[in-house]
Amino acid sequence: MASPSRFGYCAQTVCLHCASRLGISDEQAIGMASAFGTGMGHAETCGCISGAHLVLGLYYGSAATMEEAKSRKPLLLEKVAEFERRFSQTQPHRLCRDILGMDITQPGVMREAAEKGLFRSVCGEMTKRTCDILADMLDEEAARKAAGRESDGSGDAAGQGK
Repeated sequence: MASPSRFGYCAQTVCLHCASRLGISDEQAIGMASAFGTGMGHAETCGCISGAHLVLGLYYGSAATMEEAKSRKPLLLEKVAEFERRFSQTQPHRLCRDILGMDITQPGVMREAAEKGLFRSVCGEMTKRTCDILADMLDEEAARKAAGRESDGSGDAAGQGK
C-alpha cells in the first residue's frame, strides 16, 4: 500500500488501495476521493473514513437502478457500521483535528503539525490501518461468497456485494 507522502491524501490512498477489488482504474479511485482529504478541507471527518465509505459504497451499493439501490442499502449500512466499529477499536476519534490533537485550520498549525511529523506518523498509520480493515472485510466477503457457491453448487461468481 502506498503511504501518503503528505497530509491530505488519505482518502485517495484508501480508494487507490481498493481500486482493483472495485473494478475501477487507479485514475478513477484517485479522482473520486480527491475532494475528501484534509478532513474535507476543514480538519473535519478523517479522509480515511471518507475513503472507506466510498469504497464500501461502490462495493455494496452499486446498482443499475434506484430500486436496486434501495434494496441494497440495508447491507451497505450494515457494512459501514462494521467498518466504523473496527475503526473505533483503535481510533475513537473521527475528526482530523482530534486525531492529530491540533486544529490545523488555525494559522501556522498545519506547518507545526508537519514539522512534528504528524502527517507521516499519525495519518500514515491511520491510512494503513484503514486499508487493513477494508482488506479484511472484503476478504471475509469473498470467502463468504465462495462458501455460498460451494454449498449451492453453482460456482457462479455473483456481482460485488450481492
